[in-house]
Amino acid sequence: MHAQRLKIYRSSLFLSLFSTTFLFHSTWKKQTTNKALIIKLLSMLLFYIWSCRNMYSFQLFGYDKYCAMQQKYRVSENELIASSSKMGWIGAILGMMIFTHKIQKIAFLVRIAEEAALSFVLVIILLLARNYVESVY
Repeated sequence: MHAQRLKIYRSSLFLSLFSTTFLFHSTWKKQTTNKALIIKLLSMLLFYIWSCRNMYSFQLFGYDKYCAMQQKYRVSENELIASSSKMGWIGAILGMMIFTHKIQKIAFLVRIAEEAALSFVLVIILLLARNYVESVY
């Protein structure tokens, strides 16, 4: 991995850990059963992964826009697409909108939309599974 992208990845890991800890801090204060605690831990882990992927995608789009403006070596489109897959599509879309980057390439937008739709379906399935597990236990 390129040294600058490694810095971007590390910063997204730190920011995601900070936001996950901040949001789920209140869940540790309540007395819960072991099964409910496991569900909360899995929810926290999924939120951490989700926020990592989104922050990395967002920062990668910003870095690619910076490299384009400075006429430096760019991030490949396949890497940008890969960063938007697996639940990183919100960061990719925000990065495209805020940095006005790659918004005129229709084929690229279609690939991002496909990844977003696939990830959206995955999130819906996970939420339904979580609600089912909570209702059973």
